Amino acid sequence: MKNLLIDDFNIYKSGNVTAYLKDTDFLQKLDAKSKIFNSGRGYVLDIDGYILRFYFHGGIFRNFFSDIFFSKKRFINELVIHNYVFKNNLNVPEPVGIIFFKKYFWYQGVFISKKIENAEDVIELLLQKKDVDFYEIGKFIKRLHDLHVIHGDLHLKNFLIDKDSNIFLIDFDKSFFSEKEEDKLKNIQRFIRSFYKFQYYNFELDEKMIDDFLEGYGCDKKLKDLVKINSLKKVSWKLNKPIYKK
Repeated sequence: MKNLLIDDFNIYKSGNVTAYLKDTDFLQKLDAKSKIFNSGRGYVLDIDGYILRFYFHGGIFRNFFSDIFFSKKRFINELVIHNYVFKNNLNVPEPVGIIFFKKYFWYQGVFISKKIENAEDVIELLLQKKDVDFYEIGKFIKRLHDLHVIHGDLHLKNFLIDKDSNIFLIDFDKSFFSEKEEDKLKNIQRFIRSFYKFQYYNFELDEKMIDDFLEGYGCDKKLKDLVKINSLKKVSWKLNKPIYKK
């Protein structure tokens, strides 16, 4: 997989800043050190058709380390996987590259991709009472798993749909390669949990959405029931009402 990175991206270095970039036009629009890492480091920036997403820790580590990492591997790993998926013709934003800044013995990083124009995430669409084709999303994830890619944060908000109903998947941070069916099953269950968590928005869940998704993925009825029940074990205790009964 390293060749995927070497072949498609050029390496630029300036002081403590290193960039792996495919699109050299980006360098002309932005000086990495002064414009990115001294800009207040918001989570996402939209600059002239480019999306810059800054790396932050999740969970309890965010409170202690925020955007500080002790290795650059996480940045490079995402670029390799995202580029691999892009080269295999799945709808993901075109990867532009990564930029990371080293200070003493830690790193700060940003992932850069082309912006998907006129697109909204699935949660935004559902809150607007717009139709979402979950059967096609199920087919999308099946194609992703057939590439042996396990998405690190598979949930509703990481799917974008544009004005022409094209489906895009974003944010491959903490994704990994695996041929294990167990990892693919866990990935499906993670995505289904995001349906149930969506009820925090006072949205009444339609079980048909999940059924359509699982059918698109290719699950039979027995596997559908198993996936639903296992998904709920991790979320039902957080909600004040029963959300699924066999």
